[in-house]
Amino acid sequence: ERPHYAVTAAGETQQIANIIYGLSKLGVKMNGQVPPNAMRTICDALDYAMTVMNEQEVSNCVYSFGVMGVFWPSLPEATRQLLLSTVVRRFPWFESQGVSNVIYGMALMQAKWLEADGVNSEDRIKVAVSQEYKEAAYRAIQHNLSKEKLISGELTPQAAANIIYSLGISEA
Repeated sequence: ERPHYAVTAAGETQQIANIIYGLSKLGVKMNGQVPPNAMRTICDALDYAMTVMNEQEVSNCVYSFGVMGVFWPSLPEATRQLLLSTVVRRFPWFESQGVSNVIYGMALMQAKWLEADGVNSEDRIKVAVSQEYKEAAYRAIQHNLSKEKLISGELTPQAAANIIYSLGISEA
């Protein structure tokens, strides 16, 4: 039976994001280092917290999953749908670092999809990133790479470089 997680405070969403981010910073990889039941518990907690997470927490989770080598189809369908819909809905409010984190994390997961042994072309089609995500990402990039943000100092050269680098590895 699926456990119920009642996320009642903003601090709880930060704790969930920190656990996922911490695992990635420790160098944990999804090549057997994380037992399937532990990953399921992380996804269950994320499912309940995602809708109330702030943009930084969301972007850190996507980035961390990418760094950990999470294979997109290995995530439960509900988690995949919730991640994509939350990112698409929240992209207009992401800061440039968050945009970069999401694009980078998704690109790493996509790279894993294409390089995974035993994945046939039919399965690759099933895990393709939605057009809605791509359109939202492009809008977020346009918003964050604006001349106004550069002039105001909201966009640093490093942030611009991170977004451009993330686009490069995403094969967008």
